[in-house]
Amino acid sequence: MKIRTVVATMFGAAVTVVSVAHVQAQTQPQQEPGALTRAWNATKNGTDKAWDATKHGTEKGWDATSKGADKAWDKTKSVSEKGWDATKHGTEKGWNATKNGTVDAAHKVGEWGDDAGKGIKNTFSGGSTKQ
Repeated sequence: MKIRTVVATMFGAAVTVVSVAHVQAQTQPQQEPGALTRAWNATKNGTDKAWDATKHGTEKGWDATSKGADKAWDKTKSVSEKGWDATKHGTEKGWNATKNGTVDAAHKVGEWGDDAGKGIKNTFSGGSTKQ
């Protein structure tokens, strides 16, 4: 059997089952909902009523929380900016001192290397290390 034949047969069976169930539902008298349906309806109605009762208070709470968070952020941001402004100058001074010290140290190491190189050269040539 080809796959198309199998799929067509299964689709036809599904349509038939749905059609028969629909016809039966229309021809049978209305039945009282079962216990599970009644429990679901009561729960759904109770949940809707509870949400309607608390929704307004929740919105007020959110508005208050939102405004408080905005105010707290503004204060934190302001204090942080003031703190950075106060320490920025000292940080720049520290950076410049470190940078200048590093440059000076590099020059001294270079001078020491030059002296060491001259000393080694003079050791082998018999000359003086002083100039």
